[in-house]
Amino acid sequence: MLQLILICFIIIKAASSNNALYNLTISSGTLVPDFTSETLNYDASVANSVTSLDVIAVTAHPQASFKINGNVGTQN
Repeated sequence: MLQLILICFIIIKAASSNNALYNLTISSGTLVPDFTSETLNYDASVANSVTSLDVIAVTAHPQASFKINGNVGTQN
């Protein structure tokens, strides 16, 4: 008989006072304007054939988090 065991982990990290991004890239196309840690809004310029896009954000502080279109991300 197969038994399913659910294990839940909750990890609590201290908040970071550094809310800057270290880097922001996309899998295809170009960010407009070019990335700087001071810029808050970007557009992506991509070819018409592009059907999906990966956004890779790296925070300046490992305990910081970010949101892209409402989805929360953190450093691993």
